[in-house]
Amino acid sequence: MGKASKQKPPIVQPAAAPEPWEDPPVWATWLLASAALAGVVLAAVSTWVHHHVTSSPGGYTSFCNVSDTVNCDTVVTSRYGTLLRVPVSVWALGYYVLLFALAARAAGSPSPARDRARADAFAWAVAGTLFSAYLATISALVLKTLCLLCAGLYAVSAAALLGAWMQASPLREAVARLSERWDAVRRRPALSAALGAGVIGVFVLSGWLGAETRLTREQVFHSSPQFYDWYMSQPIVDTTPITGGYPQGPENAPIQLVEFSDFECPHCAQAYMILRDLLPRYQNQIRFTHHHFPLSSDCNETMPDKGHEHACRAAIAGDCAAQAGKFSPYANLLFANQGNLDDKALIEYAKQVGLDVAAFEKCLSSPEAAEHVAEDVKIGAKVGIRSTPTFFINNRKLEGNMPFQNWLYAFAVELDKG
Repeated sequence: MGKASKQKPPIVQPAAAPEPWEDPPVWATWLLASAALAGVVLAAVSTWVHHHVTSSPGGYTSFCNVSDTVNCDTVVTSRYGTLLRVPVSVWALGYYVLLFALAARAAGSPSPARDRARADAFAWAVAGTLFSAYLATISALVLKTLCLLCAGLYAVSAAALLGAWMQASPLREAVARLSERWDAVRRRPALSAALGAGVIGVFVLSGWLGAETRLTREQVFHSSPQFYDWYMSQPIVDTTPITGGYPQGPENAPIQLVEFSDFECPHCAQAYMILRDLLPRYQNQIRFTHHHFPLSSDCNETMPDKGHEHACRAAIAGDCAAQAGKFSPYANLLFANQGNLDDKALIEYAKQVGLDVAAFEKCLSSPEAAEHVAEDVKIGAKVGIRSTPTFFINNRKLEGNMPFQNWLYAFAVELDKG
């Protein structure tokens, strides 16, 4: 019986070693690191400004508060100044610290860890640039205000993207390494579920708009004693003569908020944007009533001169829109276009909100609308209005606008009678 022949194991050819990712240009890595470091500095300064603006009841003006249209204070106190109740500048600070760490790692000696850092830096730079583009669009089209510090961060984001792009070239290598990371996540169901839950949690928290309304008076005092003392020192006056206006919200709401405003007043526009975004959080807890008080002697005897040239006509137009049930959308257009309030523009805005143009033009020329504005002016003079905007929160008189956070504090104090 012959011996069984020994079978040789099959020869497995070793997999071809992947070609190493070529070294990035030194200048690209330096550009990425420099941009990230500049971002850290600008974000830190922005955080400092945000803290001082929002912790002061109108008593602090930042160095980049240049004008009504070039104003960091307006941007940081808007609803877009925070994300998940954390200042956007703080998120930016953490982002640029991470980007700098990745740039430093990408500058090291060749290794898989260095290559992963190059790919990660590129991915983060793309994400940061997209978010910066979103904020820039909001600033230009919604707030219509330029924040110099924010603009600096937009420029830094673009420079960081350029550096990350060049140091990650060829991009197919970066995409391959990012794909490997994605595959690793997909092969671990628990990690995938945790990441998915985290994403869902972010959106849930972003939509949780009413959290601040549950602050107590004591919490407001501990959060901002300076604001609390200032707010409680404001006079409570007898506002019995205040009638009419354009109310929205239940008549018996625990907070009665009354405003005297001028459609041509920049600070009134800022207050309007804040309250437009804030009031829906309180549902049936606030009744808000708008009153006209144009700062022009054309329709306001308390004013020494013409002042705001188009304020009276804009107020009359607002009353005409109110008679047709379109006050809020029409007021939104007036405040958003304060530089264009002549009669032609007023009629165009009426078209945009769906008003009957012929009826609107007739109303503009009627004495009734002008009389309504005159009545508001008389009431404002009786309760001592000297400037706009002036607010009464449950008869507490506040002259001027407040930062977004301070409105939250004020409403919390009024809702918690302790």
